[in-house]
Amino acid sequence: THSLANIGGETDCASRSVADVHAGHTDAASPRRQGVMYTDRVAALARGSTPSDSPPSTTRGSTMLEVRGARADEVDAAIECAGRAFGRDDPERVRGVTDFFSRIHKLDPYFRPDNTRIAVVDGVVASVVQVFDRQALVQGVPVPLGGIGSVGTDPTYRRQGLSNKVLADTARYMTQRGIVLSSLGTGIHDHYGKVGWQRFDHHAYLDIGAPEPLPEAPAGVTIRQMDWDGDRAAVARIHEQFSRGVSGCLHRPDELWEATPRWRSVAPTQRFVALVGDEIVAYRQDGGRDNDKIDEIGHAEGYAEAAHALILDALSAATGDGATRLRMD
Repeated sequence: THSLANIGGETDCASRSVADVHAGHTDAASPRRQGVMYTDRVAALARGSTPSDSPPSTTRGSTMLEVRGARADEVDAAIECAGRAFGRDDPERVRGVTDFFSRIHKLDPYFRPDNTRIAVVDGVVASVVQVFDRQALVQGVPVPLGGIGSVGTDPTYRRQGLSNKVLADTARYMTQRGIVLSSLGTGIHDHYGKVGWQRFDHHAYLDIGAPEPLPEAPAGVTIRQMDWDGDRAAVARIHEQFSRGVSGCLHRPDELWEATPRWRSVAPTQRFVALVGDEIVAYRQDGGRDNDKIDEIGHAEGYAEAAHALILDALSAATGDGATRLRMD
């Protein structure tokens, strides 16, 4: 997803499927934003080579190029490279993007320096790809997934093919680690297609218009903002049960739930739970700049009406702010 970024472009919700895929052995396609890779010897299959076929460094004239995983003392330089790549020559934007990347890299519970794949030109980090270790559910079974994010090249070093080289290195790296699935979000599919990612032509969403008047909410259901620490365990159980048997959702171990507030900036006002009596039976996470999108929703078995109540609550808030519809993505 997200991004999964979200994601870092990751697909990270109970209610939506994995989007774009990279597979060594399947035909997949993707919507506007996402991409997935099945890495059964990922780039090796895509290029007809093996992970050891490409050396980590080459010399081009007087230029020394290394393509490899970052060392611990190079992670900050890699993050700053990504910040410059996305900053569009705007110093304030560069700072903001760099801060964001620093948070999602370093506060990720599974962060490791060699997940930061880099091209180093004459000692300078010039291009970067970040791998986020996750597990995706395939027919309810967790399988290793590499979320791809922070893909960028310093403007000074563009048009030299560095990003393609780092992506190919990233695919080999994931294959060597036994990561069998990879996902990313993009609008430039051809760039990733050169290395083997393929578009996956399935992206489910609902566009919900607000009826007038809004129907009455189901009786016996109360809604309040989520208390992350107090409600997290109940929400995690609902997510696990709601995602059971579904392909594409992320498996979320306890450490991922616990770390989420530190590395994903979701405001407390964007998370809600629905209760029947004193029991939490459904939850919702909003998104969009004006909270006009539902990023995630799930309910305990037998409590679909609680999810309906959460949708009505979101519609009521959106129409109160002048919106006429919601998107569930």
